[in-house]
Amino acid sequence: MSFTQRVARTGSALAAVDVPALHLSDADLVDVLDAVHLLEQRAAALMLDLIREADSRRLAKAQGATSLANWMSGRWRVSPGAAKRRVDLAGFVAVHRRVADGLRVGTVNTEQAPVIAKAVNAMPAPSAHASPLGVLSQPELDRRAAVRIRTGVNGSQALPPWQLGVAGRTVFAAVSPRQAEERDRLALERLERDAFDCRYLTVTPRALGGVDIRGVATTEQGAYLLRAFDALLARACPNFCVTSYLY
Repeated sequence: MSFTQRVARTGSALAAVDVPALHLSDADLVDVLDAVHLLEQRAAALMLDLIREADSRRLAKAQGATSLANWMSGRWRVSPGAAKRRVDLAGFVAVHRRVADGLRVGTVNTEQAPVIAKAVNAMPAPSAHASPLGVLSQPELDRRAAVRIRTGVNGSQALPPWQLGVAGRTVFAAVSPRQAEERDRLALERLERDAFDCRYLTVTPRALGGVDIRGVATTEQGAYLLRAFDALLARACPNFCVTSYLY
């Protein structure tokens, strides 16, 4: 039996499954949910391997598409962004086989894998990493980072996606504190620029009296506003402090 026939047969078998959910006990329902979840991760691992192979063969261009992501988007009616993320993740797991293996055995899920990929890809260049054993090669650095991010910085059990992102930033800071500090500084500057570009202040009368004040400002502008409100309200409300009220 060919590989295509085995996949088709598996799909047919799944389609034929009629789960009597109403008649399952709580324990059986949990077991079935876990089993289906594992099947979902294994199917995702297989899909990523196939996407990577299609990409290496330039299959999309042979089909007349501008890119594999565009071909997938048109063929399967998924968003271009989702298709592009699949292609990128397929390239990542092709290099980091531990992540693909984790999908197959269920220790990594389809939400964790992209977070691991993003965190590992954010690791600085190997020349920045001096260690007692010397400079780490990029594959070895990525492998160690992927393992530490997946299992947690303290070596505990696997973390949910949002905690994996925090773990990734922690590993980055441990590996290259100077670059992590520079990255955080640039991110703060970007947020300040965004706040300056999007600054506004509105004062809207309320039906039952008073006004609603809303706005966006930079940190410096916000400090000036708070001082101004404190000064304006000092006489009318001696015991009211805007700064302490907001923070």
